[in-house]
Amino acid sequence: AAGFSDVSDRYAEAVNYLVEKGITNGLTETTFGVSKEVKRGDAAVMIAKALGLDGAGAPDAGFGDVPARAKEAVNALKEAGIFNGKSATNFGFNDTMTRGEMALVIAKAYKLEGDVTLKFTDVSDRYESAVKALVDNKITTGKTETSFGTGDNITRGEFAIFLYRAEVPETPPVVEVEGVSAIAAK
Repeated sequence: AAGFSDVSDRYAEAVNYLVEKGITNGLTETTFGVSKEVKRGDAAVMIAKALGLDGAGAPDAGFGDVPARAKEAVNALKEAGIFNGKSATNFGFNDTMTRGEMALVIAKAYKLEGDVTLKFTDVSDRYESAVKALVDNKITTGKTETSFGTGDNITRGEFAIFLYRAEVPETPPVVEVEGVSAIAAK
């Protein structure tokens, strides 16, 4: 997968897609960092790139902790209502992102909705509709049958898979009918 020694088959398709589209790179020339946690700022930059958002004209979001390299991405996401800060003046740029936060952001970014019954026991009301949307749209099935991992920090590998599945939704196979014939008189 793009020459990274730490990318197993589980992550290869997603990582290749994100690297080929210029959404993200590896942490080094030879490692993607699939087991490393994702910071909120890095997630914001990747999502803005994936969505093709141009933040040049977006109003300043007012976050004092966002470096110049990510300011336009964060401003565009804030203006679009996709990503909020931890407070009015703090984005939480260097804070790790949880799986619950990721669910909220991906559901908003891709306008996903879902109506499934969740079997997860760790999803609060705050995250419920977003997690339902991700499950219903086949972006995730959770960490286990009863755990989504809402409060767990998301890894770069997991994030790559979620973002890839949101970008490239699963489409049902096309079935062509070649002919119809009766097998009995009735």
